[in-house]
Amino acid sequence: MEGGMNEEQMQQQMEKRQKQQEQRMLADMQRGSREMVRGLTMMERRIRSLQQRRAIISAEVQEAITKARAFIDQIKAAKTGEEIQALMESNDFGDYMETINEGMQKAEMSTQIPRMIRQANQMLKQQQSALKRAQSRAKNLKVDVDSFLASWQRAVEAVASAIAEAQSALAAGNAEEAVNTLQDKVFDSFEDIGSFQQTFGMLSNSSHVLREAEREITRVERQIARVKRQGEDTAALEDLVVQAKAKVNEIKALVAQPDVSTESLIAAIEDLDTIKEEAYELLYDLTGQRFGSRSSSSSQIPGLNFKPIEAPKGFGQLFQGS
Repeated sequence: MEGGMNEEQMQQQMEKRQKQQEQRMLADMQRGSREMVRGLTMMERRIRSLQQRRAIISAEVQEAITKARAFIDQIKAAKTGEEIQALMESNDFGDYMETINEGMQKAEMSTQIPRMIRQANQMLKQQQSALKRAQSRAKNLKVDVDSFLASWQRAVEAVASAIAEAQSALAAGNAEEAVNTLQDKVFDSFEDIGSFQQTFGMLSNSSHVLREAEREITRVERQIARVKRQGEDTAALEDLVVQAKAKVNEIKALVAQPDVSTESLIAAIEDLDTIKEEAYELLYDLTGQRFGSRSSSSSQIPGLNFKPIEAPKGFGQLFQGS
């Protein structure tokens, strides 16, 4: 056909266009592979930085980097767009990068573990010192606290063992185990250990608690007499005073026993606190004024404010469900 193309020429033209399209697709995909290379290179650089800070890089992350790098090399070596497309469909590059990202977050967190272990050891030393002081003071007490001190010592020793366990896990490169141990066996235990210190203060200062309670009873009795003259019904308040006096006598009797039960003494002091709080509340209802301290007997004893250290926010969350 004059001025036109025959069938062979049309076929050649189509093949030429198809080839050009494939070349454009290949170029686009190779540009995409260069972006992958840049992203992976940045991650590898960050990992080297973390390693210099003694971060723990898991074998899973190292494997994901190797696979991602091999995949990119395959993309670079591909000759056609179809080859690249087939590689993209048969590979899990996105999963590799996700694994690397999560691994770097864990590695970043692992750099904090030595600092947390140092803090835990500092807190442990404080508790060991508190226990030693309590053991020395216990020799002069009328209350038998041997069983109580033994429980306190076991709790302190358990935390010391857990810290050593976390250190061993960290040395072995298992950040997840180190974090879980610190959270579950160390930080969560410090509050319980602190309660031993607080309870010992109650036991060793029972005479202080009794003196303070008797002063408060006298104070409440004076207020009862005053509001009674004003025509107020003080029966409920008087009943609480009777209960308080009975509880004071119970505590005195417990302390006088050679083999006093620490559990019974603690329970009695706590009951006395409850009675006192109810009495002050009733007195407030009758007069509209607050009298005395409504804090607990144990909180009035100096040196018993215990603040356990805590793991940093998010410490270990990255390892949940791993």
